[in-house]
Amino acid sequence: RVRLAAVHGCDRLADEIIRGEADGSDLRGEAMEALMGLLSDSDRPVRHAAAAALGRLGDRHWQAAFPQRDGPPSFEALSESPRPEVLTLLIDLLTVALPEDRRLAAQLLGLNRLNATSWTLSERACAGLRVLARDPDATVRVQALHSLGEGRDAGSLATVIGSLADSSTKVRHAAALAAGKIGDPRAQQVLVRVLTRREDVTVQAAVCAALHRLPGRARSP
Repeated sequence: RVRLAAVHGCDRLADEIIRGEADGSDLRGEAMEALMGLLSDSDRPVRHAAAAALGRLGDRHWQAAFPQRDGPPSFEALSESPRPEVLTLLIDLLTVALPEDRRLAAQLLGLNRLNATSWTLSERACAGLRVLARDPDATVRVQALHSLGEGRDAGSLATVIGSLADSSTKVRHAAALAAGKIGDPRAQQVLVRVLTRREDVTVQAAVCAALHRLPGRARSP
């Protein structure tokens, strides 16, 4: 694979830098920058190899985040990481191939929303989560909606409201909870309509809770 071959090339370069056979100043920085980009690759083995190569170049932080060649990223390591690059990494991981990894990235973004260093990064995270709210995998959609709710982003309200019509009961439940957390009164009319249709009791309960959280404690007419 081309990307894995690139990682191995950087690994060999790391050996040369460590042995002093190559000019380490510029090459080390270039190699590390390339490897950081591969930490969000769709292939787990590529991510693992990139983290290992970064460790050889002196940045061992990422080895704990990608400890297994064929396993998912480490929730614990990424959730506790103080590195500002984590937010960008998580946003990039929202688009990888495996649903388990997309779901984990969405969950971590919900936990790490306050780590955003600027409005631009925060909005980019919300935009990525809004895309995941339409993911083919229902468990990913659920997690994306939970994290959008945690983000309290009014710009995500249309996505959340649209998910109240999802085919999955769990997704509709998550959408109702997210609408309550966002707390935008524009959700009231749609939430009330949900109560008038044939709906799962867990979704109805979540809708009632959401209405209770809206400004003015909106009530069904």
